[in-house]
Formats: sequence, structure tokens, C-alpha cells
Amino acid sequence: MPDQSHTAPYHTLIHIGCGATPNLTAYGQLAKHGWLIDADQDVINHLETVLATHPTLRCQQSLVGTQEQTGTFYRYSAPWANGLTPIDEATQRLYPGLRCLDSSEQTTTPVHTLVEHCLPANDSEPAGQHLLLVEAGQQNEPLLNALEETGQLKRFATVIVLPAHRRALPIAVPPSLHGPIDAPAGLSLPENSQVLKQHPLLEQTQHYQQETERYKSAHQQATHTLAEYETLLKENAQQLKAAAEALRETQAQQEKHQQALAHTEQQLEEAEQARVIARSEATKQSQALEATQKQLTERDQQLEETEQARVIARSEAAKQSQALEATQKQLTERDQQLEETEQARVIARSEATKQSQALEATQQQLTERDKQLEAAEQARVIARSEATKQSQALKDTEAALATAKSEAAKRAQALETNQKQLTERDQQLAERTQQRDEEWHKGEQLTKELGELKHQLEEAQKQCEEALHQNHQNFQAKTAAEARVAQLEKELEIATQQIQQSRQQLHQEQSQRQQLIEQEMLKAEAQLDLIKDILIQGKEF
Repeated sequence: MPDQSHTAPYHTLIHIGCGATPNLTAYGQLAKHGWLIDADQDVINHLETVLATHPTLRCQQSLVGTQEQTGTFYRYSAPWANGLTPIDEATQRLYPGLRCLDSSEQTTTPVHTLVEHCLPANDSEPAGQHLLLVEAGQQNEPLLNALEETGQLKRFATVIVLPAHRRALPIAVPPSLHGPIDAPAGLSLPENSQVLKQHPLLEQTQHYQQETERYKSAHQQATHTLAEYETLLKENAQQLKAAAEALRETQAQQEKHQQALAHTEQQLEEAEQARVIARSEATKQSQALEATQKQLTERDQQLEETEQARVIARSEAAKQSQALEATQKQLTERDQQLEETEQARVIARSEATKQSQALEATQQQLTERDKQLEAAEQARVIARSEATKQSQALKDTEAALATAKSEAAKRAQALETNQKQLTERDQQLAERTQQRDEEWHKGEQLTKELGELKHQLEEAQKQCEEALHQNHQNFQAKTAAEARVAQLEKELEIATQQIQQSRQQLHQEQSQRQQLIEQEMLKAEAQLDLIKDILIQGKEF
């Protein structure tokens, strides 16, 4: 058989459910390479023998399904009845001689896996230069839908669906296929066969679908980002609220510490004043003690002098026995003076001891007060240190608040940028949707999806705008309320001033009226006096 692969219009041909009598000559002319697939092992054994003279064609035994699973292959006396499902009663009544030869459990091969195996991995041919024939009875439509879902159907330029036996109704065509078209030259097909080709707008539709998915992903990402921003704004608001509460607590604690510090300083001042007073008292007591010691010293000198005089007097009494009585009297008086002086000395010493003890007690009190002052000074230093730390913490809190506000502003700006990008993408999507609608009427479904996406986007934007408008209204209401409060305060102040002025005017008017009344009373009294005088003078005349 001559090699005509160089004139073949297709690169690879795949026939699923080929049976024992495929049109091998036509297949060899249509494609450079061919795959014949059937689930019956006897058919495959027969084809292996026949294909020895067709080197471009190969065969493979596979029970093809939509997914990999265990299935039962039923083989009947008529090859067209073979398949995954047994024949029904109606078909059995039409063909009384039809019988099941045998059945076998096999693992189904997913159709997309079979296509990947049969078509070249690195397809150097132009996209879609392959031919697919599907002759799997009731499995035709599920197999095509499975290829559509996995994206393998777009690799075929032409798809031929051979109908099930005695079934006139065509199957539902997947969206990526379009037809009917003329059958390839040299290929004879049974009646009701469907010859389909790639949809002319398949690439554009796929592009729009990818764009739609991308926009959906961008919209979801923007929605997610918006939700994150709203969450972050709420968290920032909570953090700001917590920081404000912490700030208020810190300020309250600082005020308490300042009050405690002022109280401590007052105590220190009072202790300092008490210390000064105590030192003054100690100084006075020291001066009094020194004066007492001087007096004791003087009395000691007097005692010594008296003692010396006594000794002299006694020696003189020994020499002058005649003046013994007088001397004894003098000695007796002097002894009395000495006793009195000794008693005074003892009393003075006792007073000095008491004063020394009082001085020591005062010094101990001063020492304790000095300790208290030192402890108060340390507490004051600690309080000032705590106040400094709290002030630093307050500054750090304010810096954190400023940072949080800056981050919130940045995130709001990024959100506005994302919204602008979404708006631009919406415009581009609308333009492309309009072009697609003009080119092909089957793009209505995509238009609906895009419209829904746009509507969702507009609703999200409206919600954002409503939220921003609501925030603006709240801010304006707050500003108006503050202005109204300020205005009411001013009006209240003006009204108070007016009331005070009215009261002053009323008081002045009352004073003036009182003065006028008094003047009128004086005038009336003067007129009465004048009348009395006139009457009295008239009586005298």
C-alpha cells in the first residue's frame, strides 16, 4: 500500500470503539498516525494481524470511560451491542437472536488519559490538527463532556460521533464544538453521524473565560483585601480605643502619682519644718545646758574657794582659840551654806542629767526624722522615676497611635487604588463583552456572568461608597453637633449676660424709682408743710 502520510490532512486519528472492521484505507489517507481503540480483546487480536500492512496505524485494548473505575464489559453476538451496559428488554425484543457471549470485569481507562497517551506530548503540529471518532454507543455524550471538562477536546480539529445502533436522535454538542460540517473526503459514515469542528469563537471564548476567571479572582482578592482592611480598621479602632483607655488610665495614674508626689512633698516640707524646729529646740537646749554647766562650774569654784576658806578658818581657829565661838558660828553658817550649795549642786546636776537625756531623746527624734526624710526623699525619687516612666509610656502610646493612624491611611489609599483598578477592569470587561455579543450570539451566557460580576462589583462599590458617605455624614453630623453645642454655649453665655444686664437695669430702675418716690414723698411732705404753714398763718391773721 503506498504511503500517503505526506498528503494526510490530519496528524493523528483516534477511533474509540472501532470494532473489527474499521475503514483502514481511509484512515491511512486521512492521518499520519492512527489509534484504534476497542474493549474486545478478540477484536484487538484480529486488528494486530490486519495492521501489519498499515504501519501508520496502531491498536490498543481499553475499556474507555469518564474516570478510572472497575466496570463490566458485556460482549454480545452483535458487536454493536458491546459496551458497559447490558441491552434493555426493548432491544432484546427487537433482536430475539441477540445473546450475551460473555462479560468481564475491567478497569476503565479515563478518556482524557487515553488522549494524552495517543497524541504527541510536545505537539509540534498546529493546534487542533487531529481527528477523533467516537463510537461508544450510550457513552458517546459522557466521553465528549469529559474531554470538554479536561480541555482535551480543543486539540481536535474535527470530531465525528457515530450514533448508537438504530438511534436517530443526535447527542448534545459540547460548547467548544460547532456543526454540522461535511465529512472528511474519502470517509463513508453511517446515517445520523455528527461531524463537528472546533467552534470559530472557541479561542476568544476561552480568552474571555480566562479574563472572567481572572476578574473573578481579582474581585475575590479585592473583596478579601477589603475585608482584611475592614478587619484591620476595626482592629485599629479597637486598638485606638484601648490605647485611649490606657492613656486615660495612665493619665489618671499620673494624676494620682502627682497627687501622691505633692502629698509626699508636703510631708517632706512639714518634716523639714519640724526638723528645723527640732534643731532650733535642740540648739536652745544645748545653749541652756551650756549655761547650766557654766553655772555649775562657777558653783564648783565657789565650793573650792569655800573649802579653802574653811581650811584657813579652821587653822585660824586652832591658832585663835579665843575666837572659837565666833569662828564656830561662822563655820556653822558656812556649813549650812555649803550644804545648801551642795544641794543646789546636786539639783543642778540632776537638771543637767535630765536636760542631757532630753537632748539625747531630741537627737534620737532628729535622727528618726532624718531617716523619715531620707525615706520620703527616696519615695519622692521613686515616684518621680515612675512618673518619668509613665510619661515615656504615654509618649510611646501616642507614637503607636500615630503609627496605627498612618497604617490605616496607607491601607485606605491602597483600597482606593484597588477600587480604581477594578473600575478600569470593569470598563475593559464591558468593551470586550460588547464586542463578543456583536460577533456571536452564543456569548450571552458569558455576558450574563460578566454582568453579574459587574453588578456584584457595583454593589461592593456602592456599599463602600455608602459606608464612606455614612462616615462622612456621621462626621458632618458630629461637626454640626459640636458647632451647635458651641453656638448654644455662646447663646447661653449671651443670654446669661443679657439676664445679668437686665437684672442690673432692673436694679437701677428700681433704685431710680425708689429715689423718685422718695423725692416725690419729700415734695409732698414739703407741700404739706407749706400748706400747714399757710393755714397756721391764715389763722393768726
